[in-house]
Amino acid sequence: MLSAFSAPGAAPRLLEGLSAAPRKGLLTFEGGSPAQSEACEAKSAHGYFGIEPKVVAGIAAFIVQDAPAP
Repeated sequence: MLSAFSAPGAAPRLLEGLSAAPRKGLLTFEGGSPAQSEACEAKSAHGYFGIEPKVVAGIAAFIVQDAPAP
């Protein structure tokens, strides 16, 4: 179920608004487990319920993408 408050189609406009950000990106994810809470709570699509490891790996990869070597 898509949320009226965080529509994926609004993402490009949001990124444009981050004009001062030194680096930005858009990560999207599909799948997950059936919701076990209300739509905007942790055990739903907003909490990446059932795909947490995939989401964490994607975010971590983005963070370290341009990080200097230790």
